[in-house]
Amino acid sequence: MSLKVARSRLLGGLALALTATLLACGGGGTIPYPGVQLRALPADFSTRLAVAYSPYRAGGPNVGEVPTQANIQQDLALLHQGGFGLLRLYDCSTGNQVAQNVLSVLTNNPSLNMKVQLGAYLAPNPGTTPANEAANQTELQTCINLANQYPNLVVAVSVGNENLDSWSPAPVAVADLVRYIKQVRAAVTQPVTYDENYAAYATVSTSLLNVIDFASIHSYAIEDSINAPGSWNWQQSGVAATQSGSEANARATAMMDAALAYTQANFTAVQSYFASAGYASLPITIGETGWKAVATGGEVQRASPVNALMFWTRLQGWMTGNASKPVNIFYFEAFDEAWKGSDDGWGLFNASRQARCIPASLFGYTSLEETAAQCALPNAVYYIPTTSGSAITATDYEVFRSNIFTTPATELVNSVNPAVVPAWNAWQSGATAVGTILNSGCATSGTNPDPSFCIQITPTPLSWGWGMALTLPNSSDNLGNFSNGHLNFSVKTTYAGKILVGFMTGATNGTGTQQLYQVLMPLSPGSYGYNNSGQWVNVSIPISSIVPNGVPASGSSNSAALQMGMVSQPFVIADIYGTTGNTSTDSGNIIVGNVYWTQN
Repeated sequence: MSLKVARSRLLGGLALALTATLLACGGGGTIPYPGVQLRALPADFSTRLAVAYSPYRAGGPNVGEVPTQANIQQDLALLHQGGFGLLRLYDCSTGNQVAQNVLSVLTNNPSLNMKVQLGAYLAPNPGTTPANEAANQTELQTCINLANQYPNLVVAVSVGNENLDSWSPAPVAVADLVRYIKQVRAAVTQPVTYDENYAAYATVSTSLLNVIDFASIHSYAIEDSINAPGSWNWQQSGVAATQSGSEANARATAMMDAALAYTQANFTAVQSYFASAGYASLPITIGETGWKAVATGGEVQRASPVNALMFWTRLQGWMTGNASKPVNIFYFEAFDEAWKGSDDGWGLFNASRQARCIPASLFGYTSLEETAAQCALPNAVYYIPTTSGSAITATDYEVFRSNIFTTPATELVNSVNPAVVPAWNAWQSGATAVGTILNSGCATSGTNPDPSFCIQITPTPLSWGWGMALTLPNSSDNLGNFSNGHLNFSVKTTYAGKILVGFMTGATNGTGTQQLYQVLMPLSPGSYGYNNSGQWVNVSIPISSIVPNGVPASGSSNSAALQMGMVSQPFVIADIYGTTGNTSTDSGNIIVGNVYWTQN
């Protein structure tokens, strides 16, 4: 499996330093090693839409999950609907049966019309660990058997994955890789490759180039923005952060343009090295590249479904343009895999098989994580500085209520900047709650009553609880003048037990380190006007009562602290069972409306 974590780039600015050399995208022909004829990739290898696929839906291989053929068939049907015709698999394990079951499903469902690049996962240090050498031999033999059993489906075989990097969880010496590749190549008829980070490929020993039919390189601009600071200018702070009408934000657009340019430079670095070493005819594919839809590893101000869509469209433009390009690009990846932790969030679909912006915008699906409006380019994220400008001086800071001057009515973030429309985001990548906007039956009393605009929050809790936040897209507001004021909202619920209510402050320090500070207080029935009687009530909580409950948000630096000058989520409602003492049996819808702050 590809685990892009804690990586340290081998070559820093190599991709920008090497010059371009044109590489033909064909295949076949002789390269300078004795007696070896390059095996050409199939003609349609370069035209099929390619994606990395792993079918895990629960704990993954670490807990012995064996994905069923029924689930695999559902996955492949979704991918087929989107036009994907080439899958990259990562192992041939007899334990999880992934490769075996994928090939069986494709055999029994020829209308799916998909081809497969098999992958052999290698255990580390086989030269010094006999048990791992034995495991690798079993893996290789299984891949050989599958390639020979399904010659019409298996179009290529990859032996190993990211084994040469200093950060690799499964290091394998070049000599062992060469030995394994020769072993597989001698036993199958398909072209054989090795998958590796572009930087390692740009200096790899020619002994490895001598035994592969094509090179499969990995390039991750978004990860390098964190793990190789300065490798490319993701912040684009010299571009004005403007947003108007249906136009994409200029800074977000500049960031994604730079991301494509960086990816192209990575490709050029490998291409140029091959040419200088005498391997200009060796075809190159991009075996992995993608953009996170969710910031699971600190990629805040970069990761979002909209930015992933922007990256995708740029990749497709590269492939259809006239510039030097790879044979094909395997997009990473088809579906989210929660078991990967900080390496999750890359999926075209979330773990519930809901389509994100890329497939939703391009191919049309009925089960969606984002609506068409949410996938619009103005919702792209981008770099913002760690200050929020001048303090808001308005007496009331309106967070969530209808703007009567728009049709249809939309939520209004505040009277000073009504163009900034907040988004409701459920925690855990949208998995822990569902929000439904209501246009009737809302609050009729309290300050600025809003009877035709509110949200119904339906918790779908995980073992620890659930949460929903109203988030300012790409920005935060300076609410320093409200420190002695109140957080106000209307609510109607029968939810049993306490709930948590508050806000979030902070952003990032510009290098990917989160400085988010979560400020949530337990709210009991009878406190500050709150009640769970099933009737609308108006709640008003002093900010000074909420602030003492603040802690660094999950995944943030322990040095994160309260920053009233940078409120990024002006309203959060949640139930963390370890804090409230509730359990998953404490449930019920919560309808919220008329959310605003006051200075007194």
